Amino acid sequence: MNKSDAPSPHPAVIAILLATLIGANAVLVSWPKENRQGESHSMSGPITLAARTESEPSPRLIQGRTLDEWREIMLTLDHNDATRADSVPALMEIARTSDFPWFTRRQAAVTLGRWGTAATAAIPLLEELLDTPEEDAGEAPVFWALKGLSLFGPAARDVVPKVSTIALNPHRPVEQRLAAMECLSQIGSANPSGLLPLLQISQINVIESAPLILRRGSIEAIGYFRGGAPTAVPVLMRALDDPDVEMRREAAIALGRQGLTAEIAQTALFDRFVSDDDPTVRDAAGIALGQTGLIILPAVISLLEEKDPELRLRSAVILGKMGRGAASAAPALKALWEDPDAEIRLAGLKAYWKVTQRGDSVAPNAAAELTDSNRNIRREAYLLLVALGSSARTAQPVLEAQLESNRPEVRSVARKLLRMPQTSP
Repeated sequence: MNKSDAPSPHPAVIAILLATLIGANAVLVSWPKENRQGESHSMSGPITLAARTESEPSPRLIQGRTLDEWREIMLTLDHNDATRADSVPALMEIARTSDFPWFTRRQAAVTLGRWGTAATAAIPLLEELLDTPEEDAGEAPVFWALKGLSLFGPAARDVVPKVSTIALNPHRPVEQRLAAMECLSQIGSANPSGLLPLLQISQINVIESAPLILRRGSIEAIGYFRGGAPTAVPVLMRALDDPDVEMRREAAIALGRQGLTAEIAQTALFDRFVSDDDPTVRDAAGIALGQTGLIILPAVISLLEEKDPELRLRSAVILGKMGRGAASAAPALKALWEDPDAEIRLAGLKAYWKVTQRGDSVAPNAAAELTDSNRNIRREAYLLLVALGSSARTAQPVLEAQLESNRPEVRSVARKLLRMPQTSP
């Protein structure tokens, strides 16, 4: 093929090549139109080039910082930093602005709540966000606004009416209703009216409506009112008989948090402590017994003579939690020092010390448990001797005798305890 026979390059290709040669900042604007009559392309038309004028939009600034910079500040700024109040208006703007990413708005709302008293100006804004349209997902403003308000605690007392409406609304997503109940629980007795929707939800018949998780959540939330919910005690006592294990456990915990206000529940708690089928319910009821008074004390003491070793053990532990108020249990607890079960012996030693505040007679018996074959028993005995402080000096003869043991682990622990100030002569 002769060079003259080669096809002419398309003018658009020439224009692009020319733009490339001129520089990366030049862009093609126009080139000659093709001959509509099928004639050959002509290079006689104008080729126009123009400098690039487009650029990326500048990032939006909030108080002189980009959104990325504010994200970093929210992650790293100490929540106790005295200067955090200066950043509150910016975080409020971030939480308010609907075209910002939801996760950044949520981060701002939660951070404001964590800043507490320094950021209370944000509470009305978060309350306004509760009026946004209902959504199912956790990224809904309602959901994370509730989370932020929960962190403010009692300072958010004025939002209780609106939050109560969300908690009671059966058309709201379960996640939002649970978040609303959590918010009411954290505000607590600072606004007692927040207790009413929780009581209402806790008594909804399962067949009729609310998922079980909502009823559980309401019982747990009531517990956070602590001694400020005497009217809830009968409701919590009924929940101790619920067929659901978690409901019974949460009811026992909630009653314990009411303290002496729930003293009338001691008999019901005692029944759960002794006979509930679930060990977590038994344990929760036992702890609650130690928190709600001493009416049931004689009945608990009587359990120390039961044949069931687990019942003797748990009873000793609960009496220890009652402290000096259970001093009348001292003789029965001392009798446990001769129990054939090492774990029960140790529980009796600990409880006796806690109810009498006398460790002189406890220390030698605790030291004797350092030779037990069970490593956990030896560890607990060691910790008890350390906790006894100066009272542990009475264990010195026992510890010195253990220095002659043929078991290296026994000698090592005895030597360590003898070096401690409280056990040294």
